[in-house]
Amino acid sequence: MNTKIWIMGLLLVGFAGMVHAEAVLDNFDNDRSPANGAGTDAYWNPPFEPTFHMALETTKIHFGNAALRVNWADKDLWPSFVIANLHQSGNAGNRFFDADAVRMAVAGPAGRVILKLVDSDGYGTGDLADVTTSGSDTYELYEFRYLNNAVNSPINLDGISEIQLLVDAGVSGTSGTIYIDSIELIRYVGAGSEVVAVIDNFDNDSSLDDDPNAADSIPSGNSLLPTGPFFTTVVNDPAGGTNAVLKVDYNTSPWNVLWVEQLDITDWSEADGISIDIYGSAGGILLKLKDATGKEEEPTGGFIRHDGDRWDTYTWTFHQISIVDLAHMDKLIVFVEGPTGGEGTIYFDNLILNGPITNIENWAIY
Repeated sequence: MNTKIWIMGLLLVGFAGMVHAEAVLDNFDNDRSPANGAGTDAYWNPPFEPTFHMALETTKIHFGNAALRVNWADKDLWPSFVIANLHQSGNAGNRFFDADAVRMAVAGPAGRVILKLVDSDGYGTGDLADVTTSGSDTYELYEFRYLNNAVNSPINLDGISEIQLLVDAGVSGTSGTIYIDSIELIRYVGAGSEVVAVIDNFDNDSSLDDDPNAADSIPSGNSLLPTGPFFTTVVNDPAGGTNAVLKVDYNTSPWNVLWVEQLDITDWSEADGISIDIYGSAGGILLKLKDATGKEEEPTGGFIRHDGDRWDTYTWTFHQISIVDLAHMDKLIVFVEGPTGGEGTIYFDNLILNGPITNIENWAIY
């Protein structure tokens, strides 16, 4: 009998390369508060409240008599703002399928600006298009060529309600000001472009608090920032179990963001992907990886939507990762989208790295 056990052990070792295992980043069972210290499990927290302001600019303009000024301070994530109200009668929200790109005049610091879209049903996209601004103090025109990526997303291009613009704020505590004017939908691009519709040129605004029925946009600095109650607590399983899970109450549109930091496992280079269990309702969940140098990248799996009082497991894979350094991970960024103008509760459990069991010793588990 002992000989058989020994032989079976050799067979198992021989086939170990084909077996996959899990490394738990956080399952919340050893804490009743999300504010854990390093060496126990991950630390989940909403972002600190930054100084982030939007205002009407009447001096530094591209055309007409007004522009939009956006200021941020002490940011190490991506400040984001919303150009909303596009689905109201007479606005440009029903023309996005007729156009190829969003064009706008931009002045301000050099860096990337990313464009996302949300439709009137609350469905959103991942990154559709981005531009790299030159850093010029004078306005330059930039085109966000969204259409080819948008047609493969779940959104309704005949009913767009919001444009989300994410501004690269650098990797640690930077501040800046960006100016935007003449936001337009265009057909074709470059010299042969044609204006399909004017989204907003800000010239008819006495302030940014427009009449909600007016045929232009309502800019908002609320995206990615808590605009109301936003709490993370560790509670019992809402499905009736006694195991601990993370409860996230949100009151925002379109996005709140959590970052998962103080990771006990920072070398993810041998992992195939990451999975998480989700319960409750949210307009969308999106993950981004952030390495120790501040580079960010979305894993394959993109934007998911969860709706219902049941647990489902979602997996994002690392096979296409080419920007972040998986061997030196710093944070996992979890974006939670609420319904437009709405609030809700979402639960997370079992944040897990997946990969070959033969490499698990490389995952410096505490």
